[in-house]
Amino acid sequence: MKKKIKESVGSNGNVNPVSIIITSIASVATIVGVYLAFFHPWSKTVQGRIIDELTKDKIVGATIIIGNNVKTTDSDGKYVFRKIKPGFHKIKAMQQGYETFITNIEVTDDIEQDIKMKSILQSPRKNVLEPISQIKKSDNVIGKIKRAIVITRIESTHPDYVVIKNITEKLIDIGGYTIAEGNDEFMFPDNTILKPDQAISVLFFGKKNAHEIGKYKKKGQLVSTAFGIKRGETITLLNKGRETIDIKQAR
Repeated sequence: MKKKIKESVGSNGNVNPVSIIITSIASVATIVGVYLAFFHPWSKTVQGRIIDELTKDKIVGATIIIGNNVKTTDSDGKYVFRKIKPGFHKIKAMQQGYETFITNIEVTDDIEQDIKMKSILQSPRKNVLEPISQIKKSDNVIGKIKRAIVITRIESTHPDYVVIKNITEKLIDIGGYTIAEGNDEFMFPDNTILKPDQAISVLFFGKKNAHEIGKYKKKGQLVSTAFGIKRGETITLLNKGRETIDIKQAR
C-alpha cells in the first residue's frame, strides 16, 4: 500500500488523481469478486415434490439430478437445489419401480418444479408365453423369445425365496428384470450382473417378517419385502421390456 501511495505522488510533490482512481477501481473490483465468489447473488433455488402420477402418493428416496448436482427426496417427497445459475437446465428423476423422468426447465427466478413419476406397474405386460402346460423345461425358447434367464427354484417355506439363473455363455445385466406375484413386484437393481451359468436368489419376507432379514440373509443374496410367497402362487419373471420370460408355481 505504501508503494502505491508513493507512486501516485509526482516529482513536484502533488498527488496524481489518475493513479488514485485506478487503485480505487482495482480495490472495488477485488471486493466485488470476493462477494460474488462466496455469496452467488445470481443463483436461484429450484425445489419441489415428487409424487406418483396415478396415486398422488409422495415418493421418498427418489434421486433427482440437475447438471452435476444430485439430491434425494426426503420423507415428504421433497427436494431442494440451491445456487442454480439462471438459464436452461435438464432435470432428471429416478426411482426403482418408476419410469425415469426427464424434462427441461428455464431458471429465471426461484421456482417450484413438482414432478409426477409413472410407475412401471402402469405399463402393460407383454405376454408372449404359450400356455404354461405347453412349456417344456428343456426348451429355452418361449413364444418369440429365446430365454437367457430362467426361474430354477421357488420355495414358499420360511424364508420364501426365488432363484433365477443365467443359462447362456455370456454376462447378462438383469438390472430392470422383475419377479412378480400378481400386482406385487420386485425389480433387480441396475448393474446386477450374472456370469455364465450363475444363479442368484432373492429372499421374500413380506412386511410383517422384515425384522427377520438379518437372521436369514446370506452374502450375495438380494432381499425384498414387497411380498411373501405362498404355496401354489404363480411367480412370473419379466425382462426389461416387460415381457414375460418364465412362469413357475411355488411349492
